[in-house]
Amino acid sequence: LAQGRGLPASFARSAAWSLVSRLRMSAAGRPSLVDVSHFLSTAFKPLGEEEEAKDISREGLLEVSPELLRKLRCSLTDLQQPGDALPADEFLAKCLIYHQNDVGQAKKTIEGFLKFRRAALWPLRIRAQAVEAAGRTGVHWLLPPANSPSLAPDFVWRGNKQRQDAGPAGCVVLNMSRMDPAVCSVEEYQKLSMFIMEQVTDDPAVQHRGIALIVDFDGAPLSKLMSLVRTDDMRRGVMLWKGAFPCRLRRIWLIDPPSAVQYLLWGVLRLLGPTVRERVRMGTRSSGLEELRQDLGPLFQLPTGLKGSTDLDWDATWQSFMDHEAMHADRRGVEPHGVGPHEDAMSLNASSGNCVAPMGLAAG
Repeated sequence: LAQGRGLPASFARSAAWSLVSRLRMSAAGRPSLVDVSHFLSTAFKPLGEEEEAKDISREGLLEVSPELLRKLRCSLTDLQQPGDALPADEFLAKCLIYHQNDVGQAKKTIEGFLKFRRAALWPLRIRAQAVEAAGRTGVHWLLPPANSPSLAPDFVWRGNKQRQDAGPAGCVVLNMSRMDPAVCSVEEYQKLSMFIMEQVTDDPAVQHRGIALIVDFDGAPLSKLMSLVRTDDMRRGVMLWKGAFPCRLRRIWLIDPPSAVQYLLWGVLRLLGPTVRERVRMGTRSSGLEELRQDLGPLFQLPTGLKGSTDLDWDATWQSFMDHEAMHADRRGVEPHGVGPHEDAMSLNASSGNCVAPMGLAAG
């Protein structure tokens, strides 16, 4: 085939070897580099399709009226299934804010959210106790906001070439080296990721301004990642996010990625739009991570492991999640474990599917 198209024999050998490698890896349920490339392309493509919020520069938080919330809930009646709850009003409000009060688009995100959660047998709101083992590994961090004059009301983030705005309001770190299969499965780590996303998007500022994501590959060679992650895990990693959760991803930093991932990423980004290329950055510790500090340092307290100055106590942060959950469980008079796979205590007020005015809209 290569000769017929005038391509060199070396290309034919390379293509054949890639095909054989992919078939071998697929037979073992493991992703090949081709699968990784497809995953990166699929994961990053929505960044170029995502519209920026019109009020992202501190022009004021978008209001969600009770009437609009009621209209959205009434539109969800066809998504109701026997024995399953629908998301709570707080989640519906997140979807409306994400889609600039477009009820039709908000419903699409809710539909994607329900489709994934039901298929995966995940609850609508993930509890800290359900992901405690993964959470205590420190595979994820939530960075605190910076305590500096840069957070003044007139602060302008320089990380967006198209416009000057207040920048992302939340920052999540993914420490790839802390994924230990002896502690829990990749799916449990992914469930932890969504727990973190649910927590961070409870902040109205994050709902409007989005988040930054730092993926740290230090101490995680490609061979370890390829042996740890299965093809199903990669597919789940796309489905739990793409069109299924209302969060604006403003910046992605990849720190010390393996060489193969760098080459794949460069190739993938060249095929995607300028908006995606603008949002995705790479950095290495050997270069000092100065660009990372300039980009996100004014907004968040970067830990010492990322060339910042903050000694992050993740154990204390995680314990605060557990304590907060236990306190609210006591107030409701239910046990933290008393939530089934299709029913979440936070969603009980919305489980009937009836088109009635909401009792109230929480700040989150």
